[in-house]
Amino acid sequence: MPGRSLFDIRVEKQVKMALTDMILSPYAAAKDVAQSMNPVMLAALVAVVVVVNVVAAKSWQARRSRLEYSPLLSLSASSSVALITASVRTSNNGDGLASWLMSRFNTVSKSDTKLVLASKLLDLPLPYGPVADPVIAAAIGSPQEYADPAVQGWSRAISATPAIVILTPQYNWGYPGQLKNLLDHLYTEWKGKPVVLVTYGGHGGSKCAEQLQVVLSGGLHMNVVAQVGITLPMEFIRNTDRVEGTDAPSFLTEYEAQVDDAFAQLLKAIHKDN
Repeated sequence: MPGRSLFDIRVEKQVKMALTDMILSPYAAAKDVAQSMNPVMLAALVAVVVVVNVVAAKSWQARRSRLEYSPLLSLSASSSVALITASVRTSNNGDGLASWLMSRFNTVSKSDTKLVLASKLLDLPLPYGPVADPVIAAAIGSPQEYADPAVQGWSRAISATPAIVILTPQYNWGYPGQLKNLLDHLYTEWKGKPVVLVTYGGHGGSKCAEQLQVVLSGGLHMNVVAQVGITLPMEFIRNTDRVEGTDAPSFLTEYEAQVDDAFAQLLKAIHKDN
């Protein structure tokens, strides 16, 4: 090009090299192509790359913020507290206890906030299986990023509910494996969520409660507001007697005040967060 000095040519070459290294340093094979570009075009390309990266970073942060700091992703489920039942055995006591707990909660609530079985908040069955997602739950930023559609639905349901009630039996001094799987499928969705823990067994599920307290508050950073242990009479464990949803047995009467107080604390935590 006429009128260009040797100095101008050297400056142009240095600008090209600097801009090329800035955007293509990981891709050595593309440097030759970039060296043939006009410096103005190369500078424009750098600007585009920077803008795209900034937008992507902000989008990612926004998605994480929605999960971490907003308890509601679905307005339709915002007034439903999820009741997670850990027993999937046939002829169990859990189904009857769940009905009794929902009745007690709805009496205490006296508002639009209701206790609903977690399975009722999903379009798919609860993901009882083992955790097989290729990405750990703590690295997930939105429900769509889970590989399994069932886990995506589980994520949306838990993200939408303002609080959790967990009802679990004690198995061999611990809690059922299917409950551990339900918890481990997610991570950020549990964070800061108020929860009431209700355990039951021959001694009220005390060993189970100890383990879950550590997992819920320590591992998942949930807000455990209350824990209730219900001791089942032996005939409800060894014999054929079961807690029925239609007619609660008389031994549950002594736990009504404790359960009502736990639910009152849960409702207080919900209103405080909102």
